[in-house]
Amino acid sequence: TVVVKKADVRTVAARVVNGRGEPLPGVNLNIYTHQRTSDGNIDGRNNNLTTDADGSFRLDTVRFGDKVHI
Repeated sequence: TVVVKKADVRTVAARVVNGRGEPLPGVNLNIYTHQRTSDGNIDGRNNNLTTDADGSFRLDTVRFGDKVHI
């Protein structure tokens, strides 16, 4: 389970936990962000992150208008 909190317009922060609510440290995540350009193409980025000791991660490179897939 991933709970996503909107920290600000350009940041995605969340904590990964198991079914008992316990943090999952060291989880490798691929977060894909994308948006459609003015010419109709897709401009996408893969972001590889690992959760920290309390299961948290933070992505600060989200562009305004991006769709985010975790």
